[in-house]
Parts: sequence; C-alpha cells; structure tokens
Amino acid sequence: MRATLRYPDFCEGWNALVRLGLTDDKKKRPTDKVPYFNWAAQNIPVNESLSHEENIAGFPGVSSKSKVIRQLKFLGILNGDLINLGNKPMRAFYSTFSKPA
Repeated sequence: MRATLRYPDFCEGWNALVRLGLTDDKKKRPTDKVPYFNWAAQNIPVNESLSHEENIAGFPGVSSKSKVIRQLKFLGILNGDLINLGNKPMRAFYSTFSKPA
C-alpha cells in the first residue's frame, strides 16, 4: 500500500471510491442480483438518459473520459455484472479488486 500512495492517480481513484460511499461499511444494502453499477451509484442521482460513465463522472465532477472513470471501468464498477454477495457491502467492494482482469 505504501508504494501506491505515492502516485496521485491512485489517490484520485481512491478519493472517487470514498466520495461514492463505497468504503462506508455502516450502510448494509443487499447485493444479491444487483449490478455493480447500481451498487456504485446508490448514493448519487442517476439520470437514465446518460451512460454509466456520465452518471458516475457527474458526481465527482470529472469528465466521462477521465482517468478516474477509466480506473472505475477497470475495476468493473461500471458494468452490468451481478454482485450476488448478500448484505455485505465491503465484500462487494473488495470483490471488485479480486476479479480477473
């Protein structure tokens, strides 16, 4: 972890995860049959006429083509895959890091 904190890009990506509320383990929300995007967007207003990237980008105020959005796409947070991990929000969060690339 120490090595990654030196890189501003890592910190920007982590900040986006925090601002989206994805590191808050106090809120227990079921994840069964919930797509990663819906889970990631649970704390922001979603405009159905916009893409997943545009919806998420509007919250931290970045471009939908920004490095932060590319990082979230790499983690799989913007796709439609189902989580299916029950009522364990931190397991859902950690599962984004353990999926094969």
